Amino acid sequence: MPPKEEDFIERKVGILLLEDNADDAFFIVSELKKGGIAHVAKCVSQRDEFISALAEFKPDLVLSDYKLPEFAEMEPLRLVRERSPDLPFILVTGALGEELSVEVMKEGATDYILKDRLFRLVPAVKRALREAEERRRRREADELLKKQHEQLQRQNVALQESEERFRELAENIREVFWMTDIRKNETIYVSPGYEAIWGRSCQRLYELARDWVDAIHRDDRERVLKAALEKHRAWLAANARILKEVTLQGDNVLLFTPVLAEIALAQMPDREVFGPILHVVRYRADQLDRELQSIERTGYGLTLGIHSRIDDTVEAVIDRLSVGNVYVNRNMIGAVVGVQPFGGEGLSGTGPKAGGPRYLHRFAVERTLTIDTTAAGGNASLLSLQEEMPA
Repeated sequence: MPPKEEDFIERKVGILLLEDNADDAFFIVSELKKGGIAHVAKCVSQRDEFISALAEFKPDLVLSDYKLPEFAEMEPLRLVRERSPDLPFILVTGALGEELSVEVMKEGATDYILKDRLFRLVPAVKRALREAEERRRRREADELLKKQHEQLQRQNVALQESEERFRELAENIREVFWMTDIRKNETIYVSPGYEAIWGRSCQRLYELARDWVDAIHRDDRERVLKAALEKHRAWLAANARILKEVTLQGDNVLLFTPVLAEIALAQMPDREVFGPILHVVRYRADQLDRELQSIERTGYGLTLGIHSRIDDTVEAVIDRLSVGNVYVNRNMIGAVVGVQPFGGEGLSGTGPKAGGPRYLHRFAVERTLTIDTTAAGGNASLLSLQEEMPA
């Protein structure tokens, strides 16, 4: 955003005036005051005073006469440029030919004003200060960008070194470990020991994050999977409201009993929970759209069941959620013939099994929709009358 005139007019501007004529200096300062430029002026005429003022007074702007007894031609301008390349320098002189004016501008002067046209001084000063402020802001932005770039480079180098140390450690120990994303759907890293100890391909685990389950001995598999469900049950007991929990008589270490728990929408599991656990979320009818957004953000969906007689509501839910298999007003247990009820739209398990009349179509849409028309008051037998009527 470019600076406004108020940015430098409201504060007092430091102006260094190099002038050996007291009357001219008076008229110049008066013109600045008349133009509304709040400033602090320091007037000098000697060379050593001028050099000292550049260092100690630290002006925001320099106004200088052209011909001065102690200075060579354009020496004040060169002294300023050597010390402060961006400091605005305006030449205020009695006369200046066309060729000389061009030379002055080439040397780096910001502008030049003739003393018999001091009405041009205030606009020239304002413009020079505004342009200087713009240059300062650009320079600061460039410096900040450079520092951020250097910091990012240092972080990248540190990250690469950290990754190299990690891989060197991981690939030289006979231990098995792997890392996945938060939803356990994607494998990020597998140590080489997975192949040596578990006897399974690392590439397979990259392709299918749950491949490790098949690697568990069949005598221990159910016990391991149940332990994962028990961990989730413990989390529900501490953070949710258990509505119903089936108790089991006897000691069956492999059977995980069903759980019905009410959770807040913010507590939606960040990964799929495979087991007889039903999560219930309550919401206001007018907050349905917000709830659908939260469900969609979880990034997964196996099967979606909708129970509603309002067609608009059914269509809205179907459109908002990326789920591979949708059941409307019907039992969700069991699969539709010709369809694989696993995964979700875009996930690896989605899509039809081989065969079925709409096999190719389902490959394209990755979604199957089944509706129980009788639940909405319809009679399914009526739908076949048209086929039975003679042509």
